[in-house]
Amino acid sequence: MKRVDWPMALSAVEEALAATPEEVTLRALQAELLLHKVRDMSAGLPVLRRLVRDAIDKKSVVWMSVALRKLFDPSKDYSDFPRAERFAMGQELSEHILAAKPSRGGEGAKFLSYGAIAQYYYEAGKRKEAIELVELGLKWLDAAPAADAAKTDLV
Repeated sequence: MKRVDWPMALSAVEEALAATPEEVTLRALQAELLLHKVRDMSAGLPVLRRLVRDAIDKKSVVWMSVALRKLFDPSKDYSDFPRAERFAMGQELSEHILAAKPSRGGEGAKFLSYGAIAQYYYEAGKRKEAIELVELGLKWLDAAPAADAAKTDLV
């Protein structure tokens, strides 16, 4: 990837995926490379669709959050992406994340996904809901015990 050789990077990711197909970061990177670097929508869309479907089937907030970030990353160009499909997937992922009941101690993943959901809401024209989610996420960060350690690291 440092050499900006996208076909080679894609090949390496696909080789790694053959060995560890349940690694969400590799699955997301494969979609990223296909859609935004190689710009192969015909290969990238099915990969992203599968990531979304698997995330929902697993009922994993982490997986769903990763998939949502691939759909609504403000630094990416989605002009070639079918808008209706992108927003339908975003809506479905958002609903599942918000409805998730994380296990005790697993609330962090849900609250940390609020940024991705807020980005979807913002792009969907739901500005008020986006702001509310950002505020909820910030309140959670302020109250989280780990946030105190992170705050001291920032000083």
